[in-house]
Amino acid sequence: MAGTESMGRNKQYNLRDISSPNGFSSVPVSDAGTGIVTHKQSGFYIYDFNNQEIKGYYNNELYGATGLAISSGGNYILLKDDRFRLVSFENSRFTPVWEYPGYDIPKFYCFHAADPDKLIIWDGSVLSVRNCSDFSLILDFPLTDEMLLNVDFYSNEMLSYSGGHLFVRNLSDGSVVDDVPVFFNGGEWYKSCKLINHAIVAAKGIIYFVKQV
Repeated sequence: MAGTESMGRNKQYNLRDISSPNGFSSVPVSDAGTGIVTHKQSGFYIYDFNNQEIKGYYNNELYGATGLAISSGGNYILLKDDRFRLVSFENSRFTPVWEYPGYDIPKFYCFHAADPDKLIIWDGSVLSVRNCSDFSLILDFPLTDEMLLNVDFYSNEMLSYSGGHLFVRNLSDGSVVDDVPVFFNGGEWYKSCKLINHAIVAAKGIIYFVKQV
């Protein structure tokens, strides 16, 4: 675990007592120092890395449960058991807020990096920005690209891919800021691209600087 203000300042945590050492599972961590740690058998813990203690445990006895994302404030969790769900987490209690219709998961989802009370959901046709507290709508617009690759909240832009093009889009309305033709699938894991501070970055480094208008 390392603070982004100083990548040289970091600390290691041994989670073998509560999580399985076999295989690989990510550990999403909030800015508040709480994170999602997969249980050895089923479900997941909310773990307080600051105090090195378990704050909560979530599981569905019939379906199990996977913790997918935690908000920057640590107050909201996106998870999957029999449904894809948004729940609030406070005083070691999980409270349902919203569930995705059907048994699938959205094509893209993430909590807002700059605002701990917002999240983004994209179902493949419409992108919406929502309030975490009640899932009320803040804004939405059509988005029908093949893939949404990532969101740069600090630039208010996002990166999508469709038909041999990387599209830098405005996060407020989906309008195209820049269109970058490419000769590869920008969503393939080994060629995956991200938008960071007006630059498209791939595994090999920066491949394109976004035109500023």
